[in-house]
Amino acid sequence: MQQRYILQFVCYSPKIYARLDREFVMLTHKLKNKGYTPVFVYGETMDAVPQIREDLMCAGAIVETMPERGKWNIIKFIRNLYNTYQPELVDVHFVPFVKVCTALFSRVRGIKHLTHVRSLIADSSPAEYQKKKGWIKRVLLGLNYAFLNESGKVVCISGAIARQYQEWAYGDKRNVITIYGGTDITPSKCTKVEARERLKLPTDAIIVTNISAIEYIKGIDLIIRAIAILKRKGINVVFAHIGGLRSDNQINQEYANSLRVLAKEEGVEDKIVWLGKRMDIQEILSAFDIYVHPSRSEGLGSALLEASVAGLPLIGSNVGGIADVICEGENGYLVDGENVEQLADVLSRLVEDKEQCNRMGEAAKKRADEMFNMDKQTDKLIAVYDLNVSE
Repeated sequence: MQQRYILQFVCYSPKIYARLDREFVMLTHKLKNKGYTPVFVYGETMDAVPQIREDLMCAGAIVETMPERGKWNIIKFIRNLYNTYQPELVDVHFVPFVKVCTALFSRVRGIKHLTHVRSLIADSSPAEYQKKKGWIKRVLLGLNYAFLNESGKVVCISGAIARQYQEWAYGDKRNVITIYGGTDITPSKCTKVEARERLKLPTDAIIVTNISAIEYIKGIDLIIRAIAILKRKGINVVFAHIGGLRSDNQINQEYANSLRVLAKEEGVEDKIVWLGKRMDIQEILSAFDIYVHPSRSEGLGSALLEASVAGLPLIGSNVGGIADVICEGENGYLVDGENVEQLADVLSRLVEDKEQCNRMGEAAKKRADEMFNMDKQTDKLIAVYDLNVSE
């Protein structure tokens, strides 16, 4: 029987075993059952988390890695992949240059093509962008998105991203669809007491958490300011941050340093715990009481999904796809951008009302199963694959 291949261009070098990597493993199992062999193309190295490669290959996938940076090297590499595997379908997840190159190769060779869009295009409207950057850049972006749209399905991981893509792209928008990013809905077997002992956290405190890379766009500084406001009101809350630097560039390092300075200036050093990068996030989320996600920009917010599965009430900024996850007053609260006072207010409401906390946590868990179940979402994606391959 002839092998049927699907090329999956991931194009990043993983630093942790993320939700998306687990989704790829599940997707591989399902594609193999349908007679397809996925070929995952990661970034230049997977050395930081070799388990991802092992799990994908164990499930039946082939794993390739990109060459060192250099556009001509990447073009030659992509051409060789097309020649080697003769794919029936290509799905591209990251890197704009790779998205355009593969769309061109696919169109020339008559191969079905999908483009995943996993983040917002911009934090402004096309008109505002044009005022700042000029009409030429705006037109080029619109044509770029139109080209991808004409090359096959454009799969957006949130309704907010899909709406923005349709706003920015020229031409026919019918190929733009939404398939939410999914998460594993298996609850942790680790109790709150066990998780707090593992993390060496106080057993009797109200602890809020945030999972994110340490960078300005994630709004970690806003949480620290809100914790300081609560402390001044006599409401004692501990904030435990999970995550590390995405990269060692100077801007991120300076932001990380500024957070510690801010905590000291606000007098809440003793209320902040830096847990760093963790490989056991799903297991330890039971240690916390509330999940806070005040990002300044967000395509969906994968960490919100993981917190939902753990039954935590959610607080998030009303930007991008966060409103796809949080239903105001049901599973959490939405707050306005930089409004630290509002963030502190909704935090205090949840801290002081355990019954509401529990109710919202249960609602979050239910919504995660209904809308963001990884099993269901990968089935929807495979349905699109089947449709494309069989056309």
